[in-house]
Amino acid sequence: MLAEYFIMPETIFTLGIAFIAILSVKKSALEKSHGSIDIGSLKKEDILKLSKEELSSLRKIIIYATITLFLTTAVISLPFCFLLDRTLPNLIICILVQLALMLICGKPFMKKIKAFKR
Repeated sequence: MLAEYFIMPETIFTLGIAFIAILSVKKSALEKSHGSIDIGSLKKEDILKLSKEELSSLRKIIIYATITLFLTTAVISLPFCFLLDRTLPNLIICILVQLALMLICGKPFMKKIKAFKR
């Protein structure tokens, strides 16, 4: 039951890598993609309008957000894993604390991402 405590950090890390990969793709390949791509309030069309410098800045913001949120949620998991009993109520409390801190710590990054919307 140890791995369950790290569901949130793992999800954040995976999504961060996926977003960075999407922002690293050439615009022509991104235009041809059929799926919907949303990063915060940015839609696929907004991402296609960004210049190379703006894409680079957005990529850096995503990297910083991924690292910050990953570390924050991972640090929360540690005491719940090793200092407390591994029970379902503790797991639920751990996930709720991770979610609350993720929302609080992620808000500044979302504001920065929203600034790219035209």
